[in-house]
Amino acid sequence: MLRGNQRFILFFDLAMAPHPSDAPSLPLAEFIPYLKKRQANDLCFQVIDNERRVIRLSALREIKLTNGSPAIALLFCLGDRDKADPGFTNFRTGKVRIPKRADDEAGGLSVHAVISLKPTQKGGHLYRMVYEDVSGFGRSLIQGFLRAEFKIISDDQGITFNREGSKEPLKTRPMVELSGHASDRLKDSIKTRPPAARRADQLPGKEPGIRRIQIHQVRAARPQPIDRKGAATRRSTEVRGESEGVRAQERL
Repeated sequence: MLRGNQRFILFFDLAMAPHPSDAPSLPLAEFIPYLKKRQANDLCFQVIDNERRVIRLSALREIKLTNGSPAIALLFCLGDRDKADPGFTNFRTGKVRIPKRADDEAGGLSVHAVISLKPTQKGGHLYRMVYEDVSGFGRSLIQGFLRAEFKIISDDQGITFNREGSKEPLKTRPMVELSGHASDRLKDSIKTRPPAARRADQLPGKEPGIRRIQIHQVRAARPQPIDRKGAATRRSTEVRGESEGVRAQERL
């Protein structure tokens, strides 16, 4: 169940792989002004699954990471006509109330994401990305959405490249791919542990190699003991904010 005061965060690598494969890499930062303009003009949405679902970029903001690197924060929203309506239970009487949908309304989900605009290597096409782990709003939806948006932008801007031996410039665009990003600690532990211990690291229902962070809001920022029960390890750290602490629990 999605709680109001906690979120799980997934770490990914976003690849801007050039298409065709012999085309030069296209920097992610060059697409952001056009993506931002499309979002501001309410053009940044895709209707999918035989018009049963719609995914939309509801907000986009350019930010700075703690290390000073440029990044973007995004809010994706999903409308699903087939999603069950929410119900509310009266705490005292136990009666259940299910609100009636208005015309053109659909069940909704939302996901926040942050993408670094600095590639992992100079001149490369891999970018670090984190987003909320929300059931029913997986990476395939976000990957397909960004891939479609960047294709529209590439076509509108007439992005081309010159292939050796070709007389005419050829169209090119980035093929966005999201792949799970494992922490160095996890990768090192898998290399050093025996095969029997490795299987214990694979949590049920989770893809191997994806880092998963749990975020809690807490009243005070106090150090928490490390819990080493079981095969999986949970590490708690405290981060102080202006008005309240945020506790991040990293589950490896």
